[in-house]
Amino acid sequence: MTTAWQGPDPMADLPARIPRDRAQFGRDMRWSLSVCRAHPLLPLLSLLIGLAPLVSSFGQHKTVHDGLVRTAPAGPLHQLLSLLAGGVVIALAGWPGTQRLWFLRAQTGRSMPFREAIQVSFRYFGRFAVLGLALSAFLVPLLIAVGVWYAKHTQRLADGTVVTPAPSWRVLVLIGIVTVVFDVICTFVTPAIVFTSHQVRDALRIGLRLLRATWPSTAPYVLIPPLAVVAFSLYSGLGVRFSVPLVAVSTLLNLVVKGATAAYYLRVLPTPWADGALALPPTYDVETWRRG
Repeated sequence: MTTAWQGPDPMADLPARIPRDRAQFGRDMRWSLSVCRAHPLLPLLSLLIGLAPLVSSFGQHKTVHDGLVRTAPAGPLHQLLSLLAGGVVIALAGWPGTQRLWFLRAQTGRSMPFREAIQVSFRYFGRFAVLGLALSAFLVPLLIAVGVWYAKHTQRLADGTVVTPAPSWRVLVLIGIVTVVFDVICTFVTPAIVFTSHQVRDALRIGLRLLRATWPSTAPYVLIPPLAVVAFSLYSGLGVRFSVPLVAVSTLLNLVVKGATAAYYLRVLPTPWADGALALPPTYDVETWRRG
C-alpha cells in the first residue's frame, strides 16, 4: 500500500506563487553566501570533494604535441591516487543532496556536524545514483560512438605510453552543450528529490514542471551553474597549477548558486518536513504531482 500526498495539489496555484522580481536572485545569492560564512564546513567539504578527481593527476606524466596526447605508464602512486579519488567520488555521489539539506537546515538555524554530513551523503546515494543512471541512459549512444572512435585512434607504444588524439574544439563544444542541457534539466529536479520526494520519477516531474512555469524569471538560477560545470569539465587539458584554481572557483560558485536555487525553490514549494524528503518512507507517493 502506498502513502499518497494528502490534501490539495501543492502545484495547483503555482503560477500565482512564482516570484517575478529578478532582483530576488541577488538576495538569494547574498543569503547563500551568508550561510557559507556561518557554516564554513560546508564550503570546505564541497571544495575538497570537488578537487578529489584532480588528485589522480599527481604522479601522472602527460604531454600534448601536434594534436596528440601522450600519457606515460601509470606508476604506483598514480594508480593509488586514482583508486582513492574514484572511491571518494562514487561513495559521495549523494553529496549534492547533503549540500541542499544543509541550506534547508540553515533556514531554521540548524547546522550539520562532519560525521552527520558524511552519513547523510550515504543516505542520499541511492536516489542520486538512480537519477544519474536515468539521465545517462540518454547518453549511451553518444558514449559508445565516442568510445569506439577513441579506441580506433589510440596507440600503445612499446614502452607502455598511450597516445590518443587531443579533444578537438568540436568535441569540447559538444561536451559543453550536453553539460548545459542536462544541468538545466536538473535545476529544480535535484531540489525536488531532496525537499519534496525521494522518488526520481516524482522529482523529474516536479522539477521540469517548475522549470517550465518559472522561465524566464529563473534564468540566473538555471544558466549560471552549467557555466561553472562546463569550466569544471574542461580542466583536463590544463596543468595542475591552472586546473586546481579553476575547479576551486567553479565548485564554490556552483555551491553558492545551489544555495540560492534552494532558497527560491523553498519559497515556491515549501517543504512540510524539517529535513525535506530525507526520512520519507519508501512507500511515499506524490500521486497528484505525477498526474499533473
